[in-house]
Amino acid sequence: MKTRILFGLTALVFWFAVSPVSIHAQENTLKVTIARPGEGEILYNGRDAPYVTVPIMGWVTTDRVDLKLVQVKLEVLQGARTVGSLTTTPAADGKYSFDVAVDEHNPEDHVVSECAAGACHFYAPFGFPAGAVQLRVTATDPAGHQAVADRSIVVEHPGSANVPVQVIIAEESNPAPKGLTITALTRLYEWRERKYIASTDADGRTLFNVEALGQASTRYVFRLDPIVIDGVQYASREPAQLTLPPGASTAEPVKLIVQSLRGQINATVTAQNHTLQNSLTVRAIELPSGMAYTSRTVDGKVALSNLPIAKYLLDVDGAEAASQGLQSQARTIDLTTSPITFTALQLVTASPRLRRGIVRDSEGNPLPLVWLAADEQGKSIRTAPTNGEFVSSGFLASVNSLWVIAPGYFRRSVALDSNRLDIELTREPETRDVSWGTGAITLPPETLATVTGNRLTLRRGWLWGKGTGAFTIATPDAEIELASGKFALESLLDMTSWLYLIDGQAKVTILDDKTETTMTSGQMMAFGFGVTHPIPVALDGNVVRILHAGESSPVRIATDTSPLARAQDELARRGISLKYLSIATVVLIVLIVGGLVVRRRRFWSA
Repeated sequence: MKTRILFGLTALVFWFAVSPVSIHAQENTLKVTIARPGEGEILYNGRDAPYVTVPIMGWVTTDRVDLKLVQVKLEVLQGARTVGSLTTTPAADGKYSFDVAVDEHNPEDHVVSECAAGACHFYAPFGFPAGAVQLRVTATDPAGHQAVADRSIVVEHPGSANVPVQVIIAEESNPAPKGLTITALTRLYEWRERKYIASTDADGRTLFNVEALGQASTRYVFRLDPIVIDGVQYASREPAQLTLPPGASTAEPVKLIVQSLRGQINATVTAQNHTLQNSLTVRAIELPSGMAYTSRTVDGKVALSNLPIAKYLLDVDGAEAASQGLQSQARTIDLTTSPITFTALQLVTASPRLRRGIVRDSEGNPLPLVWLAADEQGKSIRTAPTNGEFVSSGFLASVNSLWVIAPGYFRRSVALDSNRLDIELTREPETRDVSWGTGAITLPPETLATVTGNRLTLRRGWLWGKGTGAFTIATPDAEIELASGKFALESLLDMTSWLYLIDGQAKVTILDDKTETTMTSGQMMAFGFGVTHPIPVALDGNVVRILHAGESSPVRIATDTSPLARAQDELARRGISLKYLSIATVVLIVLIVGGLVVRRRRFWSA
């Protein structure tokens, strides 16, 4: 029995000694190694990628023969099928390399522009098929000794899938509005990011054509980042997810739930070292449209709800604050970054004196476009375009006089010697009128415009008027078709244009997108610079004053050089009005001022 076992072991050893080497073993000192790609590596070629090749690299070692005499063969196998094979000779250091295309497309099918200088268009005799692929590299020396190395990889040729998405507003039966920008995100094989963007139609639907893997599942996340449409902010409540199985080309509709949100401003109104005696009106004025929302304080607090998501000027009514010896400064609130905002309005002590007035021309007509300032280039307040009225409070409450500036009229200084002022400005000789039916349109000399019949082309400047019949005004940003009525218009370079329609009707066509808007009596509209969606809003003198509070007058300064006008200006700057002086005193002042003017002229002419 022992003899038989020993014989069997001896025979087995002998069989191993004389049998051929297995093709997966290394023959003596001849060895071959595959360095790249790695075991299990995924070779990926995007659906929109150009023709690319990858190197199959490694090295051969042996101490028997010169490496130049060794032959290296690459075989690409898929199942029982040989996809292709290549042979080469290793370099002096034993390294070898084969170029194989990632996909099976011909490089001649791709334009050079797909890769910089055509660097990716190396020729390869064949390409990898999609799916599991085996690489086999065999090294053979002249004596027939062989060494073999195997490597398993996966080749990914992704396709496309159509994915419909239905957007639904939470707690509402209506579909989402048109124009919501939906994002689809994925990471292919954990590191190749893909991002797709599509917009909803009028039914809240959109269709994505996304990349879909053929060898693995593809997981997409759909979301709506915060976006404002028509004053409402929309955002996904939580992302929606979809997993596409390998090779999918279609998918069931994805339902994305979004939330709608309107803005709210919560404000606390306080006064330093002062107790608020009465409730105050607080205005939130939307920028740049001028749409105003108001509410009154209760125990110093106010909430303005259901506001369109936008930027606002928040301010306390100046007249009401002045009646309590206080003044306020408007604060900018941005609901686009914080739809529900909490803020504070701090009122400061000011003169309780409130001065009101009207600025008119010499015929008693209120002037719609007037600036009033403590000095000619300083902060100003505006008159109401409807009736020429102004209220002097806030930063002008403590001054003794105001410069009154209007396009087409000589500026003058007015003493604030009473609480009710009626100011008259003298028209410049260069100011002209353009006929408009039974009325006229006023063109100051600062305004650059041409008139042909009932059409006026305005390059920049101010104009206003009252008349009957059709009249068209063309500005760089809009075309305004007026019917009978009364209006004022300001349009300057790099500044928002404003149309104030005091009476009548007008059709405004925005030139950029050809949208048409009809305005009626008592409306104003911002358009042009900085305005993306012009809308008519109520023409409110308080809103106009807040929107333009603190700006410097853009009007060219025109001075009446007559002795009486100079005397009036000089006395007004000192807070003295001519109406309180005797006739003799006025005459004396006029003579003195006139004499100084003559002397000055003689001095300079000499």
